[in-house]
Amino acid sequence: MDTVDNSDPLNRFSKRYVLCIAVLHIGLLTHGIFVHGPTADEIGHLPAGLSHWHTGRFDLYRVNPPLVRMLATIPALTQDPKVRWEWNSAYDTSRPEWDLGAELIVNHGRSYFRLLRVARLACLPFSMIALWIVWRWSTDLFGAAGGMLSVTVWAFSPLVIANGQLITPDTAAAGIGAVACFTFRQWLKQGTLRMALFSGLALGCVELVKFTWLILFAVWPAQWLLYRFIMRGHDPGSSGMRNQLGHFVFMFGMSILVVNVGYGFEGTFKKLGDYDFLSSPFGGYRIKNTNDWVFGNRFRQSVLSRMPVPLPENLVLGIDRQKADFEWEFNSYLRGQWRKSGWWYYYIYGLLIKEPAPFVFLTILAIAFAVKLQRTPTGQAEALNLLFPGIVLFVFVSSQTGFNHHLRYVLPTLIFVAVGLGILMTAPGKWQGWRRRTVCMIAAMGVLGSLTSFPHSHAYFNILVGGPRNGPLHLSDSNVDWGQDLLLLEHWAEQHPDKPLDGVVHLLPVTLGVRELTGLPRKEVPRVDSAAERSRSVRLAPDATFGPVPGRYALSVVHIYRHDSGYEYFQTLNPTDHVGYTVRIYEVSVDDANHVRLKYGQPLLDRGSL
Repeated sequence: MDTVDNSDPLNRFSKRYVLCIAVLHIGLLTHGIFVHGPTADEIGHLPAGLSHWHTGRFDLYRVNPPLVRMLATIPALTQDPKVRWEWNSAYDTSRPEWDLGAELIVNHGRSYFRLLRVARLACLPFSMIALWIVWRWSTDLFGAAGGMLSVTVWAFSPLVIANGQLITPDTAAAGIGAVACFTFRQWLKQGTLRMALFSGLALGCVELVKFTWLILFAVWPAQWLLYRFIMRGHDPGSSGMRNQLGHFVFMFGMSILVVNVGYGFEGTFKKLGDYDFLSSPFGGYRIKNTNDWVFGNRFRQSVLSRMPVPLPENLVLGIDRQKADFEWEFNSYLRGQWRKSGWWYYYIYGLLIKEPAPFVFLTILAIAFAVKLQRTPTGQAEALNLLFPGIVLFVFVSSQTGFNHHLRYVLPTLIFVAVGLGILMTAPGKWQGWRRRTVCMIAAMGVLGSLTSFPHSHAYFNILVGGPRNGPLHLSDSNVDWGQDLLLLEHWAEQHPDKPLDGVVHLLPVTLGVRELTGLPRKEVPRVDSAAERSRSVRLAPDATFGPVPGRYALSVVHIYRHDSGYEYFQTLNPTDHVGYTVRIYEVSVDDANHVRLKYGQPLLDRGSL
């Protein structure tokens, strides 16, 4: 691998700088780990990870590979999980990990927080891996100054901070995915069997983290051919094509072995014709306008039906179920608009408003700067190695428009952007000092912008849309409120004993058992017919409480802006307080209630009878 010149004072300073940034970054994540309550997906990941260890099965949460949640739950293996394991059948649409998550919460009570926090702390090494690869790769390409800039942008990205403190796999997918691509870059440059081994091991590990990285099985061969084309005649150390093809077989074979080891060879070599699939690419489908699935297998009547699949059964079923989810066409939200399916530009727009505006500006500046640089075969090859995997991943995720809920799906692409920003600190010349100082000032502004919203990084939005308060006008779901402020809401209630809440609508539903974790009231907030229900002339359940009525209520902003929640009327009322940027407190008077009732054609309240 390339080496760093330790005799250069800037390189020595950069190591100390990066160490300080790493300490600050881990400090921010650790603070968030203890401040924030469970997020929606963590409630399912925690029991699923425990089940893998206790039972040796991988049915639960099969839509994500098991590595991250297994490592997260190692510290909890000495404790009794206090749950009765349930399974979804081999071909089933149920997700019992949520029921088990609720059972885990109810049976452990407040001690659940200890389980969750220890699991989160166990995932911090993934953040360290991501920091290291950003510094290592950027320093290789752009020197010590470039490495420092790249690490700074990555470490203080609100999206990175928000996800780095969770047991969800997105940060690990970014870090280990970049390690895999970096080792493959080294193999392209060196062509040695040793680097082929490292690339195969890293590829197998990242496939145990996130299914989206399966694209590397197509990206790497294409990248290899493009690299050979660019470097033809300029890379005398490159081995012959036949030798490199052998290395590819070795790499992919090693990665498949690692994946099977990770799944304990569960169901490996099951015949393709013995599967029943849900998603249309594999032969299943959902009956239009219903929730009924028809299982199928397009390979069953073909010569491939007897072919043994060299992959674990639950990996195959997990990929199929994940694809089926994107075909489901859930409701998606963008800029005040709800619709079935998503938008091809959803992630582009999301990153433009969820990352600090100075970081966005630096990215645009880096693109313009790179375009003006003199192109050499070596430079083109390095650009290919850095940008090609990230771009393909971003395009692939953006093409899955069945629904758009989570910007974290493209978090792995940001690590390549962060590395690429180091280019702004290169190319010595007349204006180098001025340019570097300007870039550092802009980066510092981005860091400051990110920290002004901490510890509410999950709900961060930049000044281009007016900051976090306006975030729900643009995005929803985990981009704003994923349930992380449950403890902060409880703290607000404890700090305001003179303002008891008459009802709470949190993002995490009561069915997940989260009310067992706090002293918050279990009573919900009165609703009205949503716009969708009125258009269908269908009322809510007969036992539902219709409102509004006077009272003090706490509501998640996600429910306030959902078109089918029955709480849309709170958009016309002014909150009296906020908890972070995700929960709003309302004090509804008789006049407020009657104003809304008049609008919805409900009988007015008699002030004297209240």
